[in-house]
Amino acid sequence: MSPPDKASTSNHDLPATEEWDVGVFNDTLVKQRITLRRVGPPVSGGADGSGQSQLPVIKEGTISGTARALTEVYSRILQRLTTYHDLRGSEPHIPLWRSVKERQSLYRWSDARKDNLPPHLHDDPPSLLDEEKVDPQGAEKEHYSVFSIFDLGPLLDIMGLIKVLLPTEFTPLEKNSTWKEKNSTWLGKWGSIIDDGIEWAEDRIDGSPDDGKSLDDIEKANMNLLHDYLSIYYDHENVGNKGYGKRNDPPWYTDEVFAQQHLTGPNPVTITLAQNWIGMFQHKAQKLNRDDVVRYLDNVNHGSLYVQDYSYFRDAVKVSYDQDLTQGDKNDPDGQRWTVASVCLFELNDDGRLHPLGIVIDWRGSMDNSVVIFNKHLKPGIASEQEEKEDWPWRYAKTCVQSSDWLRHEAGIHLTETHFVEEATIVAAHRAFEPDHPVYRLLQPHWLKTLSLNHAARKILLPEVVIPLTGLAPEQANNFVQYAYQNFNWTQKYVPADLTARGFPPEELLKDNAHIDPKYKNYAYGRNMIHMWNAIRTFVKDFLTAVKPELTNDDNVLNDKEIQNWCKEMRASNPAEVRKIDLLAQNPPKIGANMGSFPIIKTFDELVDAVTMCIHIASPQHTAVNYLQEYFQVFVINKPPALFAVPPTSPDGKDLMGYDQKKLMEALPVNKKAHRQWLLAAHVPHLLNSEVGKGQTLVNCAKSWRHAAKPGILNHDGVAKAATDFYHKLTGLDPDTGRKVTPPVSNLTDIFAANSKVSGGLIYDVLDPNKTAVSVLI
Repeated sequence: MSPPDKASTSNHDLPATEEWDVGVFNDTLVKQRITLRRVGPPVSGGADGSGQSQLPVIKEGTISGTARALTEVYSRILQRLTTYHDLRGSEPHIPLWRSVKERQSLYRWSDARKDNLPPHLHDDPPSLLDEEKVDPQGAEKEHYSVFSIFDLGPLLDIMGLIKVLLPTEFTPLEKNSTWKEKNSTWLGKWGSIIDDGIEWAEDRIDGSPDDGKSLDDIEKANMNLLHDYLSIYYDHENVGNKGYGKRNDPPWYTDEVFAQQHLTGPNPVTITLAQNWIGMFQHKAQKLNRDDVVRYLDNVNHGSLYVQDYSYFRDAVKVSYDQDLTQGDKNDPDGQRWTVASVCLFELNDDGRLHPLGIVIDWRGSMDNSVVIFNKHLKPGIASEQEEKEDWPWRYAKTCVQSSDWLRHEAGIHLTETHFVEEATIVAAHRAFEPDHPVYRLLQPHWLKTLSLNHAARKILLPEVVIPLTGLAPEQANNFVQYAYQNFNWTQKYVPADLTARGFPPEELLKDNAHIDPKYKNYAYGRNMIHMWNAIRTFVKDFLTAVKPELTNDDNVLNDKEIQNWCKEMRASNPAEVRKIDLLAQNPPKIGANMGSFPIIKTFDELVDAVTMCIHIASPQHTAVNYLQEYFQVFVINKPPALFAVPPTSPDGKDLMGYDQKKLMEALPVNKKAHRQWLLAAHVPHLLNSEVGKGQTLVNCAKSWRHAAKPGILNHDGVAKAATDFYHKLTGLDPDTGRKVTPPVSNLTDIFAANSKVSGGLIYDVLDPNKTAVSVLI
């Protein structure tokens, strides 16, 4: 590769690289000294005195080149950790038969005193004394470890590799130039790529999708990038350019599209009945002389009022209500960022449209101390599109809600309640069950890649991506994750119980389009997930009954030591406040998953529910909260991770009511102050939305169980029938011929397709069983 100052202009028409050549990319990394510190070329006078290499600072690069570099490096990090967990034995590519005692040595719980994160696999390399060899009679032999012949430490030396890829500045383009006319650089002096591109508008001067003098500029760039298959957007629609302008769908900033995201967006699982918030919003409406709101809330059916409630944020991160949630300053290359704890009041109308009524910008402990704004229009469909576009105070308020939801979704619902909770069940199961126990056999297909993936999340994504995007300091962010874990209630999160508690009756959601109360027709997440839960539960019940029929007797469940040990491992304490614990105490708390809400399983039904929940979290729930991120979040101003200007603070709302487009843009991650933030916020959802391979779907898992149960393999008619029925329920197809079953059966593929069209021109197909991942694998 020629350095940019010697590059030939004859290469202008080369297309952009969709994927790096492995060797060329390696050469580029080495030239820039982006190598692993333990094995990289020594740098004299290293800051730590070790002489090890230090990661460099990239001063200049392009958006698209950096995006592709992030993709390549993150992929290699995952490969590295996959190799590590294979060699370590915690996620072996070829199964290893280990007794429970052996696995208890390998699958140890983490120590929260070290990382202030929820309990997880203690994933350091096992030491010489970490593993005991036990002979078939149970007699202890000499302590040793097969890992002692390997130095696995360098496999973990991955810290900083994402952060270092972000240049301090992104390469500007001259006015009216095209990307084809510039030999844009990534990795500074040595790494060069040719970006294929588009003509920029007259008032655009930089090669970044977040540049513009107005929001119209940024919307235009988003549309153009999609049209030309350029940069981080590739050929996928997103919420800001859906339909390529060909469909008459409402724009992304309208109340309709904003609200529908809270029913069928990346986080459709926290909207809940408003209850006590109704009176508090009514009180504030009186203070603000919005008598129309007071009267409306008096007369409306309170069972139709819902909230998205982020008011707990300051409690979660352990700061007072008068303290701003902010990090960074003018010297920070990413600028100063603010997180807000918003609350949004909605009405679910009889026709199924969710409509926002009022918004708390940033909860400060009471309505009197908080800035609150109410919608000018209390019913949907009244405001014109232009009126909604130019209502800047209201648009700012909706942006605050979206930003709050970004944090709750990414760090709470997605990372903690799926990734970390599922990991706890995996570690506990390894420590409790022999490999031939039916619960272990049923669950282990749903553990694919999860431990190595979570290792990357803890070491890379959380500290180098998620936290820097928010207004939370690192310690606050870890507290937020701990809070989400500690407040996760296992049994209350069972889908029927959860939907009921949040005001969405399962018996109504189970009805088809011809019979459902129209009020609930747009809640496609709930409508689909209740069917999925029932299908998984039936399979779990049939599988356990077939493999170990004695478990259907409740006494046998209660007396099954492995099941009871699983409960103990899940419920055992791993204290969050570990710094207060006397490490020399005679009876220190037993280390475990610290999930007191996990049931003490006494009956077969309780066992079926608990196992169903494990599969639900790993498969459909993670699919629901992960695979829509790209569509809704690559257009960053739709859902920014943080705000870039101090939020309004006047409780009477006078400062907020003076907001215009300029004030809104100051708060958004746009223009030079936020290139790096936009890139990370847009590109990480793309990384996490890789298409699920056909061999890694829930449908394929059911089909595999069916074929494995044939004579000559498992040779189990009961398992074959359970798997066949499950496959029929998911697809309506015969697992052998791939043709429709005769007579036809009610199946989730057809049901979900019928439920997919929702308000705002959105299509909710993320839970298609043929696309639902079998595990937390990305």
